[in-house]
Amino acid sequence: MVLIDCGVSHNFISTKVADKMQLLVIETSSYSVEVRDGHKVHYSGVCKADQLDLNGVEVQQDVYPFGLGGAEVVLGLEQLARLKDVVLCVLLEPIRTC
Repeated sequence: MVLIDCGVSHNFISTKVADKMQLLVIETSSYSVEVRDGHKVHYSGVCKADQLDLNGVEVQQDVYPFGLGGAEVVLGLEQLARLKDVVLCVLLEPIRTC
């Protein structure tokens, strides 16, 4: 399952999917990812841009292996900017006002 999230700045791939697809993971320094509940998780490594094709949609930016929960791939703003079709981003949580 691919999640398109306009609130995410980078592209991520499940570590399990990266292993299954035999993607080359290049070692990087450690980076932290802030998850939805606000805490930060630390990972390292990157899969270079030329390795990933999702049913005909080529991901042309690097993807970062990450222990994703439900989604196998999360595409963020980097990839959305390259899509030729219009993508509508929907706010999933209600806006709270004071």
